[in-house]
Amino acid sequence: MGFLAQLIQVDFVALMVLGYLLIFMHTNDAFDHNINKVFRRSLVVQMLLTVSDNIEFYCSSLSKVCPVYKYAVMSGYILRITVLMTSVFIFLRGNVTKKQRILLYIPSIANALLVLCILFTDKIVWIDSANVLHRYPVSYISDVIGFIYFFCVVGIARKRSKLGHRDEALLMYIALGAVCVAVLAENVLRTRGVLVAAVMLMLTFYYLYLHTEHFKRDNLTGAFNRMTFFNNLGKYHESEITAFCEFDLNNLKQINDVDGHAAGDAAIVTAARIIEKYLPKHCYLYRFGGDEFAVLYRRVTPETAQASVEDIRKAFAASPYSCAAGLAVWSEGTNFTEVYNIADERMYADKRIQKSKNG
Repeated sequence: MGFLAQLIQVDFVALMVLGYLLIFMHTNDAFDHNINKVFRRSLVVQMLLTVSDNIEFYCSSLSKVCPVYKYAVMSGYILRITVLMTSVFIFLRGNVTKKQRILLYIPSIANALLVLCILFTDKIVWIDSANVLHRYPVSYISDVIGFIYFFCVVGIARKRSKLGHRDEALLMYIALGAVCVAVLAENVLRTRGVLVAAVMLMLTFYYLYLHTEHFKRDNLTGAFNRMTFFNNLGKYHESEITAFCEFDLNNLKQINDVDGHAAGDAAIVTAARIIEKYLPKHCYLYRFGGDEFAVLYRRVTPETAQASVEDIRKAFAASPYSCAAGLAVWSEGTNFTEVYNIADERMYADKRIQKSKNG
């Protein structure tokens, strides 16, 4: 009865979270199916790890050695690293090349091969006659392999932060901290189920984050959408908004008509990447629709906003595309409508100038 009580106490909440998340993903047809698939794989591995952990815990509580004990320990070592590997795939949102996929599988496979050696030697882990598990230093190679995936997530988080997705990066760093605490708890304090619970909660919050972002962002470019712009406009205090700039990609209709809509989509994505590259911190890109983009310049000086727009112009001049821009300083109007109209007029004036230069 004591084992059953501990089983419920340790695993009940984690399994409930896992079950609800699986149900939510199954009913969520509006979300990216590729991401759902990656999440499901990770959740299945976590469920297997939970079963393995409980078998190991039960065997360790016996007064004599159980033959299953060694196999439970082996599967636990393999599945823990597999959980970390699948977590990396989740943070990459399943968007990996064949080469990246192979590179991510290699540490996990190496760990599995090391762990399988337990079948042939007692120099990795061994169970004494008193049913106590002992680890040799070589067994800690598995932990080192786990840190490979840890640093993979650090790299992903840094890249997300550079692209302006700082909230997502922060979520990843918090997740990494939780995993570190869970690993220490399981290795130093000899607790169980902590890693599985931490990863399950981490993935639940990350899934909810991605689900929220799905409706906040433009699917093609990843920039925030028009609805988010107006939500943010109401959220930010006017004193922190410096300027508003409207961008309009030139000749998109011609690109679509001559080269096809795939080429037009490529032009829109390229335009978004160029603009995002030269945005100061706390300033975000929004796609209003079609070839129209906007930027709210926050917590910067008007001179910094102007310099940013000039950098964007130079970048477009060095690309196959051109873009008209209209910048309006917030103090030039008494409300957003006035500022928007000023920026809109300047953008169309810039478009006429560019058109006259190109003949």
